Amino acid sequence: MKNDLRKLIGPVFCALLGASFLGFLLLPKSRFSVREKRFLADQPSLSLNSLTSGDFEQQAEAWSADHIPFRNGLVELNAVAERAMNLQTTKDVIVGKNGSLYERPAVFNEKKLRQDMEIINAFAEEIGCEIDFALIPSAGALMPENLPLLADDYEDEKIIETAFASASEKLKVHDLYGLFVAEGNKNDLFYRTDHHWTSYGAYQAFCFLLREMGREAPAELSYTKEKAENFYGSLYSRAGFWGLKPDEIELWSC
Repeated sequence: MKNDLRKLIGPVFCALLGASFLGFLLLPKSRFSVREKRFLADQPSLSLNSLTSGDFEQQAEAWSADHIPFRNGLVELNAVAERAMNLQTTKDVIVGKNGSLYERPAVFNEKKLRQDMEIINAFAEEIGCEIDFALIPSAGALMPENLPLLADDYEDEKIIETAFASASEKLKVHDLYGLFVAEGNKNDLFYRTDHHWTSYGAYQAFCFLLREMGREAPAELSYTKEKAENFYGSLYSRAGFWGLKPDEIELWSC
């Protein structure tokens, strides 16, 4: 029995390989991947220059990888494997306990940060007037309870504190990190499949900044809200977990 099974392995493998090759040749090719939100590689152009430069080989490799049969399923299988090997992380995207996606924490480079602040300070000095300055924290830093075990620590608070400490007198700093930490329902501040904040999160920051400037923001009830369903963000496109629940986008108009 075992010998019979071993004899089948070779023919079955060759049949699968042949079917994949035929599918690659015969199936129609898409130019754009809706799930990944990007254009797929075009068929390589063969020329003497492309052969000698190595461009043809690179183009052919990209083309075959982008148009292999059952590509969406293979992408998701690869994402699951990467997640298993990299402690819940794939393509620098962390899969949270609640099905939300988070960008991997930024690396705190104090030297680079202080250099950047020197440029911003110099700009403020050249303008010659006070500039309002705020840094937006990442969703993962605000919701550590949603992160998987052994996920890397977020240093957003340290990064923001260092930046504010390096700010000149021309910069009026506004602590959005402290505002969002105190927010009751942090899950409403950011999308689950994208790194951007939601309309609600943007509104909370808008109101806070206006209060800091001594101005009054329009009440939330004064806005008309329209919802659009089935939104998948950039983190979804990068991660490759196609079975996740989509987001809703709200358009606020006043």
